[in-house]
Amino acid sequence: MGNTYYALFLNEPATPAFCSFDKMYIGTAAELLIAINRLQADGLYPDSVKAVREYLNGNRKAVHSVAYQEKPALEPVQFITESKLILSGKKWEHLNAWKCPYEMKISRAVVSQIVIKRSKKYFRCVRAWMNDLLYQAPDDSWHKLDGGFWGNSSILDVSSLPDGHFQINNLLYVVEDEHNTIEEAIKDIKNPESLVFDRICDEIFGDG
Repeated sequence: MGNTYYALFLNEPATPAFCSFDKMYIGTAAELLIAINRLQADGLYPDSVKAVREYLNGNRKAVHSVAYQEKPALEPVQFITESKLILSGKKWEHLNAWKCPYEMKISRAVVSQIVIKRSKKYFRCVRAWMNDLLYQAPDDSWHKLDGGFWGNSSILDVSSLPDGHFQINNLLYVVEDEHNTIEEAIKDIKNPESLVFDRICDEIFGDG
C-alpha cells in the first residue's frame, strides 16, 4: 500500500455531549496501524479497530459504526502535495467547542502538511511534533499539556525530551481547512501563519 493515504472516521470530540458528528483523520497504512494499536491498547473503538485491521488485510468491504452511521473502515484519498515547516516558538488562541478561549504556546514545532482530494473537495491536513505545549490559566500561569486529554487521546503521542522538556504529536493528520479548488488548498501550505492547530487542540480539550 506504500504511501497511499486513507481517511478514517472516528467520533468528533469537540461537540457538545448531546451531538454526534464524525471527524476525518488521514494516514498511510503504517500510520493507521500505529493509531489503531493505540486505540486497541486503550480499549477504545473496538468496532473500528476490527474493521481497519480487516481492511488492511484485504477486506475492502469492511465497515464500522461512527456517530450512529455505518461507514467504510477506510477510504482511499488522492494525495496532491506536501510540505515541511519548522517553527521556532508560537503563541495562539484556541477556541473550544463553546467558543471559550485558551491561550496556547509552544517552544518549537516540526510540522508536516499534506493536501488531499476527497469527494471533489481539497483538504489541507496537518501533523505536528510540538515541544513544550502549554496553556495559560486564568491566573496567567502556564501549564503543561502532556496528559489527561478529553478528545480522542489515543491519537496523541507524548514523549519525554532531555532536560525535562516534552513533545506531543498527533499520530494521524487532521484537517486544517477545506477548499473547492486545488489552487486555494495549496496557496498557504508553506506559510507558517496559516497554521492554527485547532483540530489538534480539539483532541486535547474535547468539548471542554
